[in-house]
Amino acid sequence: MQNEFDNMTLKDFENRGQDLLTRAKQVDDYISYRHRIQHLPYRVISLTGSSAHMRVIDPYSNKEKEMISFVSNDYLGLSHHPEVIKAGIDALEQYGAGAGASPLIGGHNFLHEQVPSQRHRFLGACPKQRKELQKSLCNY
Repeated sequence: MQNEFDNMTLKDFENRGQDLLTRAKQVDDYISYRHRIQHLPYRVISLTGSSAHMRVIDPYSNKEKEMISFVSNDYLGLSHHPEVIKAGIDALEQYGAGAGASPLIGGHNFLHEQVPSQRHRFLGACPKQRKELQKSLCNY
């Protein structure tokens, strides 16, 4: 049996003249329905942080699962590399936490200017990462 929410997305709840409380109730009903049919694609709890392979808690079974993440932006697997972690800690200690405004508005930190030369230095010292980079660039 088809439900009124089956072909809807959150885009369908933009302001179309209904008052705020009516729209809020509709969104709540939509999210409740998606939860009932176990199709709520967000709010997955990651146990491993950003990585191409992740362990998560399935929100419906409450069990741990291994998954492949297509949204980690960790294409080369460097997010857990000891040198990357140390550089992050050093930068936090020196510059603090917080991204600030968009680079378009507030500019960007001079550290961003150093990324290309540092990347070349790092990949030159790490043959495994260099090989992975070459594979990723040549095997779309």
